[in-house]
Amino acid sequence: MSKIRLELPEIANYSESDYQVASEMMSALWYNLSNNLGATSLPFYMDKFSNHNEANKMIIRLCNVGMIKTDIKYNYATLELSKEYILTYMSEEELYAEIRANKLSKYKPLDRVINKANDRVALASGIQTTGLKRPGLAKAGTHKYQYDIPMMKKYYKEVVQNSIKAMKQLEHKLKKSLFTEEGIDYEQTIRATLDYIISNENQEFVLGDLLLDSRGRAIHKCLTTIFNPISSKFARALVKAPATKATYKQLDDAYLFIAELVDGFNGDIKDKLVIGQKCYTERILPDIHKPEDFFESIWCERLYAELDQWHLDSDFGFTVPIEVDFSSSNMVMIGLLLNHADYVDHTSYMWEIEGLSKLHIKKAQTPYVFGSQAPITKLWKKANLKWTADQVKLMKYHQAHGKFAIANMFKDIIVNHCQPEAVMSLNVDNERFTVECNRFKYVGDTTKQYVVYNSDTKNLEVISHMSVVRVPDLFRFKTYFVTGIIHNLDSQIMDYMCDRMLWVLPIHDAGLVTIAEARKFKHLASDKMKDIHSRGYEIVYNYFKSINLDDAGWKKFALLIKMIKDLGGIMNITPWLLK
Repeated sequence: MSKIRLELPEIANYSESDYQVASEMMSALWYNLSNNLGATSLPFYMDKFSNHNEANKMIIRLCNVGMIKTDIKYNYATLELSKEYILTYMSEEELYAEIRANKLSKYKPLDRVINKANDRVALASGIQTTGLKRPGLAKAGTHKYQYDIPMMKKYYKEVVQNSIKAMKQLEHKLKKSLFTEEGIDYEQTIRATLDYIISNENQEFVLGDLLLDSRGRAIHKCLTTIFNPISSKFARALVKAPATKATYKQLDDAYLFIAELVDGFNGDIKDKLVIGQKCYTERILPDIHKPEDFFESIWCERLYAELDQWHLDSDFGFTVPIEVDFSSSNMVMIGLLLNHADYVDHTSYMWEIEGLSKLHIKKAQTPYVFGSQAPITKLWKKANLKWTADQVKLMKYHQAHGKFAIANMFKDIIVNHCQPEAVMSLNVDNERFTVECNRFKYVGDTTKQYVVYNSDTKNLEVISHMSVVRVPDLFRFKTYFVTGIIHNLDSQIMDYMCDRMLWVLPIHDAGLVTIAEARKFKHLASDKMKDIHSRGYEIVYNYFKSINLDDAGWKKFALLIKMIKDLGGIMNITPWLLK
């Protein structure tokens, strides 16, 4: 930037405020160019000036000296910094180097927390404070970790390939390209990020600043980076936690996790422990069917090496964390709230139905319980699953009458009988917070004419810029309120756990923890879930009041209660609630 002069031309009697707008515009255009973001809307900037005549005075002068250029196609006008102008101050390679450096700065792992606030919430209207606070999740964002550099070097090719695939999947999800400029591609940026990590072997990283979604779930800043433990399983498998000693008994949690990695075992905990120990003793690695699952093998290899070190010296400090997560967390939460024994005592088996794979069940039931109206076949197709007519029939039966009937009735009561407002105050347990409607419908449009300068023809042209008018869609907003209670309670539990751990990296409804603290993590979850269970109906009643449940909804809820398989006064949390 120091090589580039973006000095504004002098214009007689031009106001200081319009000069300021022009200066901000040029800075934004340089940012777009140096970050490979392309052109931006010309009407957007024209509206920032005191009037369009003053805007055109500056834009025409900037075009005439070659600093910017405009483009008008199909009644749409864009504005961008002239690449040719920039290349009078730097070479093309220097420009691409600048772009690559900016990409690296944007995507490399974070090494510090800038904003330590725990109450910032992302709403449709912008970042607000709503009453939600998550001190534990904010604390976890400061926990330092490193990467296992020797293992990253050993499996560099696999990590790069997986990261490229993940980036393409992100582009598909966002429906836009993240790398469009000639000379900049996925592999260059990913390799640069990994090379940065490797060349800074002793660098400590963090999850970063905390932002909450409207329900209280964590959105740590690291999610905008390429290689981070939350979105990348390969990053998770390569994380180094602070060195921590572990007792012989605490090793059990490592063996349980090994069994999960190698076998995905979901039976008796004693059997699972035996399998994990056998895998370690015999050096059994996961049978990899898909390249994206190779992280399991890396994780096992690291754990085996450190277990070897511990058996030589029990004072050895483990740096390989393990992952502890909930099994069917949405079903657990509904079970806790409704005192429904089947969803708490046998959660690990809720996903087991003869004739259906666990993946078929999960890909159909999870969206459904959160309000999806999509046909089962569409959900399976999206997950690249094959099916038969009998499987569809079986799944529909269990959703309506079988294993998932209680959960789906609970969902239907909320979705069909809540009475949403554009802005509401929700009550979940002891937490009251504001939410805004996050669904919108279009009710028309407004058209505004602009006289814009075409730098190609050097003429002023008239375009009609259409702005869509949208209003809150309260009908579609109804599906939000299922997640409003379940995900909020999930986040309360995770916050409670994180606030009491020495070190943890929260990953949605799971946590990367040290072997020494794995059992503590599970017990903390158990304690919090028991607390929620003790007030389950009270929590539901207060929540229903806050979403304006109608009379028919209350009547259906009374009928639902009669169908509950009562858990009794004491909740028995099986080991499989956290695995």
